[in-house]
Amino acid sequence: MKKPASLRARFASVFPELAANPDRLRLWIEEGHVRCHAGPPEEGGNLNFTLEYKLSVVLEAWRGSVLPIWAILLDWLT
Repeated sequence: MKKPASLRARFASVFPELAANPDRLRLWIEEGHVRCHAGPPEEGGNLNFTLEYKLSVVLEAWRGSVLPIWAILLDWLT
């Protein structure tokens, strides 16, 4: 999926130690589902979908402050 990969890339770009040791950042998806949306037939019945899921993030052997991690997460979410 693109979103977890983009978060991994963002962390790796800010923290070179995660780019060198990608196993220290673990991401996995839990509890997800797909929501489908169909537009009115008179407007072409456009079909759309949304993936909704819980993304778990574990950063192993982190010795620095957690504030930069939160800043990256909040920036990524916006």
